[in-house]
Amino acid sequence: MTIMATPEEGLAAQIRNIEQRYGKSMSDWFAVIAASGLAKHTEVVSMLKAEHGLAHGAAHRVSLLSRQASAPATAPAGAATDDLYTGKKAPLRVAARGLHERRMTSNAGRGARPGSFTSSHLTLQGVTSISSGGNILSAWTPAR
Repeated sequence: MTIMATPEEGLAAQIRNIEQRYGKSMSDWFAVIAASGLAKHTEVVSMLKAEHGLAHGAAHRVSLLSRQASAPATAPAGAATDDLYTGKKAPLRVAARGLHERRMTSNAGRGARPGSFTSSHLTLQGVTSISSGGNILSAWTPAR
């Protein structure tokens, strides 16, 4: 019986293989990228291939990891939603959170990419309806 690796194990193996094959640690590659001054993913990949001889897949992975390592920390889940839905829009917060949770799970079973919308509609006064994957969420806000 063959046991399949998890995505995390596959990524760890890819990183290990890149470091062994090209003789530099990921932190060394990140320093190379930082010293290049390049910011766009495609430019970094091209530079790693042309100047350092990395295969496309290895250059792609190193570039992605570098971007992740230099990215600012993300806000806690729901923080952006909470900031958007204050005051008169506060009743919409529950619908927005429900939409996000359904968006992340419901469309995957329909063959859509997880997290993708199949349709959406939003109005800012009266009844607000949000449709994601055939599920309709509604919230009523009084007209003022």
